[in-house]
Amino acid sequence: MDTSDAFSPVLELETIGGWRKSDVLKITGRTEGQLKGILDKKLIDPDLLNPGSGRELLVSYPALIAISAAHAMVDVGIPVRMVAQYLKFFQKRSRELVVDAARRLGWKLPEGVEDIDSGMRNVWLLCFPIAERDGEWYAAIFHDGLTFNPADWPVSYVVLQVDQIIIDTRAKMGDLRAGRPPRQREVIRALREQMPNAPKKPVPASDDFFFKKDTDNEGREILVGLTFEETAEHKSLSEKALHDRLDRQEKKRHQELHGRHEAARLKRLGETFEERLSAAGKRER
Repeated sequence: MDTSDAFSPVLELETIGGWRKSDVLKITGRTEGQLKGILDKKLIDPDLLNPGSGRELLVSYPALIAISAAHAMVDVGIPVRMVAQYLKFFQKRSRELVVDAARRLGWKLPEGVEDIDSGMRNVWLLCFPIAERDGEWYAAIFHDGLTFNPADWPVSYVVLQVDQIIIDTRAKMGDLRAGRPPRQREVIRALREQMPNAPKKPVPASDDFFFKKDTDNEGREILVGLTFEETAEHKSLSEKALHDRLDRQEKKRHQELHGRHEAARLKRLGETFEERLSAAGKRER
């Protein structure tokens, strides 16, 4: 993966004092409420916030990378308590990419950036929940040149394109710095070009793409793995958790409900994947 386009014009981003909240929302594509949810969870090191003067929230470059990564992880269902652990890897990898780009371009490293080389290219994380450890996830690091056997993987997992998340964020920062609207990746069009037989339209939210929903015997919508009452309880606790307002018992209950729901969701996802794989094999024959 060539990172020059994302890094060559914006190595100075490392030294910018801070980004305003309005800029952060444009770069991450999030609402003010979503940003507040991430900040309220104390996922971002407070030393990386407000590096400027005055009362206005200013976000440093490392914090902006962390915010983008945190949103990406929360979007695909990785528990908040695991997100904080993975953020450290994202920030370390971001520094490695800066050094790699500067070395290839023959540019002087920004002040305070250590000259390091991991030797890894095109890094991504394969994440999945550990069945025997309720609520705990495992993350494996993969990169170009690494030999692996997909048959050893779990049947369902989440893949985070670490380098791409960082590069996309930096590219949008560069756009904003240059007075341009932050670029957006046209993922659906790219997928259609690579996979001509892919659906012509994205799967609508009502089709429950992430297999989170189900209906009970009375036809009421529920979270898979939970009863109607438990679904309402989970929703209430999740809203309180967003603002860090859960006491110890509520946290324990929220983890229990979310763990059961997530285990059932992943089981259903794996079974559906196997069914579709089997059906595709029959059509080919």
